[in-house]
Amino acid sequence: DIDTAGGLLASIDQGTSSSRVILYDLNLKPVASHQLPLETITPQAGWTQMDPMAILSTVETCAAGALQKAGATARDLVGIGITNQRETTVVWDKRTGAPLYDAILWHDGRTSEVVQALRAELGGQDAVRGVTGLPISTYFSASKLRWLMENVPEVREGLRAGTALVGTVDSWLEVEV
Repeated sequence: DIDTAGGLLASIDQGTSSSRVILYDLNLKPVASHQLPLETITPQAGWTQMDPMAILSTVETCAAGALQKAGATARDLVGIGITNQRETTVVWDKRTGAPLYDAILWHDGRTSEVVQALRAELGGQDAVRGVTGLPISTYFSASKLRWLMENVPEVREGLRAGTALVGTVDSWLEVEV
C-alpha cells in the first residue's frame, strides 16, 4: 500500500501528443501515473489545432486514473504543477469557460502571412525584442491571437465585449480544473 498521509504532489504534463498526470510523494518519489493520447486536427496543410475540451477531458481522466492507482483522492493533493505544450493558444468565454475556437498549436503555420506583415510594418523580426525579449514569429501567441481576431467572429466579438480570455493551455486548465 502507498502512504499518502503526508500528501501528494500532482504533475500535469499536458503535451502535444498526450496528457499525463504523475503523482509524487513529498520526497518526490513517483507514486502513480496515467497517460492518454490526444488527437491533432489538421484542417489544411500547415495548420495544427486541438479541441480544448479534449485536452481538458484527458487531463481530468489522467488525474482520476493516477489518483485511483495511488488509492488517493483529490483531498490528498497538497500541490499541483502544470507543464504544457508551449505557445499553444486558447481563447475562451470567461463566464462559461467554453472555448471559442480550437486551440492553435505552437507549431501551427497559418500565421506566416500575419508574421510577415508585422515584420514589414514594425521593422523586421527583432522589432519588438527589446520590449518582449522575443522575435516576431509564428511560434508565439501574439500572431495566433491576431489571426483568431481576424478570422473567428466569436473571438473578435468576445474580445471587444470583454467576455473572452486568451492564454496558453496551462492558464485555461487552471481556470477549468
